[in-house]
Amino acid sequence: MFMPVFARNPMEHGRFSSLDIVMVGAGSIGGEILDILVRTGVGSLTVIDPEDFAAENVGRHVLTAASIGKQKVEELARHAHAINPDCKVRSIKAKFDPALLPTPPDLIISTADSFQAASLVNGYALRHKIPAVFGGVWGEASVAEIIYVIPGKTPCYECYAGFRGH
Repeated sequence: MFMPVFARNPMEHGRFSSLDIVMVGAGSIGGEILDILVRTGVGSLTVIDPEDFAAENVGRHVLTAASIGKQKVEELARHAHAINPDCKVRSIKAKFDPALLPTPPDLIISTADSFQAASLVNGYALRHKIPAVFGGVWGEASVAEIIYVIPGKTPCYECYAGFRGH
């Protein structure tokens, strides 16, 4: 059955369908970003996160209680496929390691709740001259940030957030 999923955004779909994006972190922010990217028509996503979905995640995540106890990355891949069956999603249940990526993506997004993970993503993005986006909510969700890095044009993530330390 043909579903005109992108009938309302054909220009965006045309642009995004050829992109390969890596997402590090599959928590509440990562899940929302994945949802938006898939609905926009992104062609390929790699999702990296070491955790399973827990009951306390249900109230703030795109996933539901049906995903409790399952791998976040696998459940988000199912979620993505239900929206856009043409999106290729690669799920990696692991902490971020640059060796996990055989070829550099077009964009890397880090929503991991670890400065160490964000720092590794930052270094990878700078080495490969890949734009990167870092997003996070800190503490009791009282502070949020979105930082984008364009190698050679903007300061790197550690220049912005290095005060957090390792």
